[in-house]
Amino acid sequence: MTVGRVVNRIKERVRLEPAFVEVWGRWRSRQVVAGYRALRERYAKEASARGIRYRESDVPAAVARRLRDRGCSPATRSRGEVHTFGFVPSLSWHPQLLAALRTFGPVTNFDYLQHGTTLEELRENPQARRSLDSPLIEALRRAHEQRPVDWCFIYATGSELSAAAVRRIRDEFGVPTVCMCLDDKQSFVGRRHGEQWSGQISLAPAVDLCWTSSPVATEWYMAEGGCPIYLPEGCSPELFRSRRAAKKTDVVFVGGAYGFRPVIIEYLRFHGLSVLAHGPGWPDGTVPDDGIATVFDTARVILGMGGVAHAENLTTVKGRDFDAAAHGGAPYLTSYNPDLARHFHIGEEVLCYATRDEMVELARRCVADPEWAEKIAAAGRTRCLAEHTWPHRFQRVLSVLGILDAGSLGGA
Repeated sequence: MTVGRVVNRIKERVRLEPAFVEVWGRWRSRQVVAGYRALRERYAKEASARGIRYRESDVPAAVARRLRDRGCSPATRSRGEVHTFGFVPSLSWHPQLLAALRTFGPVTNFDYLQHGTTLEELRENPQARRSLDSPLIEALRRAHEQRPVDWCFIYATGSELSAAAVRRIRDEFGVPTVCMCLDDKQSFVGRRHGEQWSGQISLAPAVDLCWTSSPVATEWYMAEGGCPIYLPEGCSPELFRSRRAAKKTDVVFVGGAYGFRPVIIEYLRFHGLSVLAHGPGWPDGTVPDDGIATVFDTARVILGMGGVAHAENLTTVKGRDFDAAAHGGAPYLTSYNPDLARHFHIGEEVLCYATRDEMVELARRCVADPEWAEKIAAAGRTRCLAEHTWPHRFQRVLSVLGILDAGSLGGA
């Protein structure tokens, strides 16, 4: 074994030591929270001074006005006939988005990974990002010639996609453009990346609709010339469903081993609960998307941690909130977040903790009272199937854009 590999292995072991994680995490948490608060206060002052206020009921009219002002009149389609052009790299769970989009019609996707470019290269090299502009436009042109494209869905940041390319799409093809971001509390601005910023701030004025999972960020987008809509993540219930296997572990967590998370896992173990953790950085390794439900099957409790990066008490809605609740085989227990309370009945469909002590106590109750736990798990899945799938989210967006006809609305 080389010296470098030995050093890296030692670093990995140290990184998971609770004492180190606690000290490092507190310092990083202060950085994350301070940055977030500065951004929040900056935009709160600007919104107040300019009379900016986000209202969900205003979104359809705002989008229609934005499209009309640039001469865009989207064609109305029935479900199954909507042609989506996507900019969705095949990273992590992202293919779930494409599967959901296909329920509305054909999908043509531009995946920069298939063009010999990596996310790491794009983040480090603005020229690598710019080099995607021409092949992206050409791919859209070919797709549009074969069958008219109805809209463009983008799941990317300013380090992956040029605002100039989005403007070309808008000007040359005249189709509505939507960009989704699920991490605005920590990445809205980002760092300087050539002629633009690496977050969403440079893309916001270029697209027709900015989809954010952070309600507080809606007015940030408006201040930067964007047209936002608040929508949380969705779930893929066909992947995340219980197979009713035997329970082997008290608590299961699936997610990366960063920030405060190792401390939380050790806290549960210290209090007598058996815990299995999977994901990047954990000794038990990662699990593919199609294997997560099998891991959930073994648990009496599915644990969530809603903190942003290293900040345990700065929360955001996460995709796992819906995937885990949709599973239905064990109750989902996660950090309390007022935004999450918009989408679930806390204590009836999901469980939430505000402190580590509450987390331990709720987990113990789930273990001791399986009938109560099963009732919550079943209610969570029912709510997800009724309201929180990815097709539900895309149906809302297509409705706001005026693309999906009235007869195609309803249950997604």
